[in-house]
Amino acid sequence: MIRWWRLAQSLDIRKVAEVLLASLQEVDPAAGVSAEDGLARFVERYGIDIRAACAALGSHWTFHAAAADGGWLGAAVTVDIRDPREVQHVHDRLIAHVSLASDSQPGTKMNSHLIRRTNHHHASWT
Repeated sequence: MIRWWRLAQSLDIRKVAEVLLASLQEVDPAAGVSAEDGLARFVERYGIDIRAACAALGSHWTFHAAAADGGWLGAAVTVDIRDPREVQHVHDRLIAHVSLASDSQPGTKMNSHLIRRTNHHHASWT
C-alpha cells in the first residue's frame, strides 16, 4: 500500500506573521515587545529580516511527502517567489550558517548541488 500526503494551499505567510504578531501584542503587550526584540536579534545574528523574507515568498504553496520517498524525511515544499533577490539573500545566509555549524560539529556533513536550476541541500549527522 502506497501512503502519501499531498497538499496545495494559498497562504500569504507575510500576513499570517503580521496577524500573529499583532494578536500577541494585543493579548500580552510584553510578549509582543519580546517577539519584536527577538526578530531584531535574529537580524543581528543571522542577517535575515523575517518580515522581508516572508514578504518575498508568494502565496501558492505545495507540500508532498510519500512513504516511498522516506515519508516526512523525504518531504518537499514548494512556494512561488515574489522577490527573488531577497529569497536568494535568505538562502545564502541560511546555507552559510548551516555550513558553518556543520563544519564545527564532528560527524555532521552538508552537501549542496545545483540540479536543473534548483538548489538541493542535504545535511546528515552520524
